[in-house]
Amino acid sequence: MSERSHKSWGRAPALAHELLSAFDTILAQDDDIAKRLRDLGAPHVSVTGNLKLAAEPLPATAGELITLQDAIGDRPVWLAASTHRTEEDIIGEVHNTLKDRFPGLLTLLAPRHPQRGDEIEQSLTRIGLAVTRRSRGDAITAETDIHLVDATGLLGQLYRVSPLAFVGGSLIPHGGQNMLEAAQLGCAVLHGPHVDNFRSITASLAAAGASREVADRAALTRCVADLLGNPNQLQEMATNAEAAAARNREVLETTMQRLQPLIAKAVASNS
Repeated sequence: MSERSHKSWGRAPALAHELLSAFDTILAQDDDIAKRLRDLGAPHVSVTGNLKLAAEPLPATAGELITLQDAIGDRPVWLAASTHRTEEDIIGEVHNTLKDRFPGLLTLLAPRHPQRGDEIEQSLTRIGLAVTRRSRGDAITAETDIHLVDATGLLGQLYRVSPLAFVGGSLIPHGGQNMLEAAQLGCAVLHGPHVDNFRSITASLAAAGASREVADRAALTRCVADLLGNPNQLQEMATNAEAAAARNREVLETTMQRLQPLIAKAVASNS
């Protein structure tokens, strides 16, 4: 129940109350959503947490992971994951600004929509960056500035090889992408201000000292430089992220505890 949905349902309060009153229980992922549901007339709302917190870490194939780690070597590296249109341009500009300060800097770029690979490559090469692409089978070389991972199912590998991840869909008014996936695999997390779809996760990571919000390209540049230049601080954030993600795994058990009486009642009524 986002703020936008709450406003929409608020235009028909009687209908919202009638509909929500029909549920024996409603489980909300955070206090804000619970309040919105209660405002609309839901009588049986409790907060159990976001089930995404209970998801297993993204997988990675051991052989491909080792190959990627070997290709990166000891180069300074960071990742921009699940980016959207215009965010890739920002990532390229950040790399261009920092590459002299961090010799050998490698930026891994995994767009949300890999089919935009041609468009992204053209945009990055226009500003003088050397781009290799996963979809072509390009090897990462010493000259590679940006390795464009224009393929699906590889974030598990990328989060494992980069200690720092910017999670996209957040520098534009899109609502963000799931930054918990990065935290679970020990990445310090950066994100923009537009994280409406992941408010509870964002808040938990911020409270744990595992993430930073960046408002724009300049702020992202400063944060990447600060963390790449301070490996102890980067490692502390990454450790905090992994610990915060682990603490939240209890949400599945809490949810099942709330549902168990309803399940038992349904089973009894059908026996």
